[in-house]
Amino acid sequence: MVYGYGGWKSNFTLAQMTDLRSKVAIVTGSNSGVGKETARQLALHGANVHLACRNPKKAEDAAKDIQSSLDSKEPHSEEGDPKSGPKYPGGSVHADQAVDLSDVRAVQNYAENFKKGNDRLDILICNAAIVPPEFTKGKAPELEVAFVTSHLSHMLMIDQFLPLLQSTARKQQEETGKSDVRVVIVAADVTGYVDNRLLNPMKVSEEWLLNDIAEKKETYGAGAYLRTKICNVLFTRKLAQKLGDPKDNGVRVNVIHPGVISTEIFHSRSHADNSEDSKPGLGERLVRKAFNSNLVSMPPPKGAWNSLYAACAAEVQEKNYQGEYFFPWGNRRTPDICKIGKDDSVAQKLWEFSTRQLREATGNEDAVKNLDNVGAYTAQHSTQPQAATQ
Repeated sequence: MVYGYGGWKSNFTLAQMTDLRSKVAIVTGSNSGVGKETARQLALHGANVHLACRNPKKAEDAAKDIQSSLDSKEPHSEEGDPKSGPKYPGGSVHADQAVDLSDVRAVQNYAENFKKGNDRLDILICNAAIVPPEFTKGKAPELEVAFVTSHLSHMLMIDQFLPLLQSTARKQQEETGKSDVRVVIVAADVTGYVDNRLLNPMKVSEEWLLNDIAEKKETYGAGAYLRTKICNVLFTRKLAQKLGDPKDNGVRVNVIHPGVISTEIFHSRSHADNSEDSKPGLGERLVRKAFNSNLVSMPPPKGAWNSLYAACAAEVQEKNYQGEYFFPWGNRRTPDICKIGKDDSVAQKLWEFSTRQLREATGNEDAVKNLDNVGAYTAQHSTQPQAATQ
């Protein structure tokens, strides 16, 4: 069955997932929905998976649910049935540390604590997202909360883990003769589901995408969510350029659109009051009803497939994909309609704006030193054998 608009074809199924035994993974926003199903399949294929979530109780409940799959005696399902058992034994799930992605300082603490107990990180999936029902500021920095949660915190998390990711790549090279460390950023379809002003790239790049955030203009709901997802695409593009060829640095980063998913993020909307003005209008109610129907949306287990493709599929390494934008499932796509998504000048402006915000919020000029020096670090610590000097 084909789910969603556009007649997506599948270039990937769970049958193509590789043996992940001995690998360590982090999935942010993994207490429910796509994040939880992504974590489940990683564990069912042998990985040691860490759930990076804000709410400790929800993370623990998700870990128990995933553990029930690991303990199941049922045959493994290639359709992603949560009740099926593991394909490769030895996987584990951990929810021993919470992280509030609305506060970038919490990301620093999370990374420091994780590295104390783990000497490798093979897969990092930046999945967490939020659709704020009203204008809300993050804790640090005090900018729009979706931007802080899904973009700035993930950027800092990648920075904090970059040395560990690259040291893991070197370990893989020693163990297997090749390295394959992956970062996956979960975005959305930035070529559609956007308001009309996205058709004017200059207006979006200078005014809506960055200036409105810097000036703390009140954006919320789908507008805030989609703006953040454009940032995800732009950030991935810039990071891939800085990292260079994965054959040299061992780390590959790609961004994905999971598809239209029926998850909690679109199921409900809270309101500051009960006035008529605060209630969703007819258009929003129709959109939410469509998102929650099987006519245009797919269930979370299928919604995890594209993240799993980018994180695990052998094809991604074989074709040396870096900085690609994947639509369901395993289909390469460039943001043709939303031209800002492939605008290098806007990507550079976003990078500079984001690094300033992270330095100020953490009070540390070296807050993103690993990303700032990624070129030098890569050259110094290449995973490829170095030629002998005469």
